[in-house]
Amino acid sequence: MKRIHFVCTGNVFRSRLAEAYCTRYIEEKRVDLKISSSGVLAEKNIPGPIAWYTNRISFHEDLIQFMKVSWDQTTAQMLESADLIVFMEEYHFNWCQDHLGYKKENYEIWNIPDTFGTESPSSAILAIPDLTHQQKIDLGVIQKTDETYDLLKQKCQRLILPLPRDRNQI
Repeated sequence: MKRIHFVCTGNVFRSRLAEAYCTRYIEEKRVDLKISSSGVLAEKNIPGPIAWYTNRISFHEDLIQFMKVSWDQTTAQMLESADLIVFMEEYHFNWCQDHLGYKKENYEIWNIPDTFGTESPSSAILAIPDLTHQQKIDLGVIQKTDETYDLLKQKCQRLILPLPRDRNQI
């Protein structure tokens, strides 16, 4: 069975949603593939077990049943057991090289930036009257995380759509 492993910073948003999205797809299509995810700084548990915006997206996208319960810290064993590793940013790749001695070439870097701490709402949101500053920040986070999730979905689809749709058809 082939294994794909997603890596981000805290395993609370990007890699976790990519894992859930791909897991749902492979279960629906009965593709023989194992999906996992982790975060290079997950042991610090920043910003917590799961980000509120991850919960929001997983609920609206019907991914709740595919979400793992808690974050996982990236380990050398995780990287060694994967056939393909997807790093969300070059920082994650460099961290794995520096801290875990990762030297393989079975990886992709997707360049999907982190959204944690996004506090810069778009000008359209800033122009909405009668919203508190915190409401505008929250709307900015929602807007940014939706954009990030859309990008994640596109990249996940490009990654897994070429795979055989039904293992019985192989």
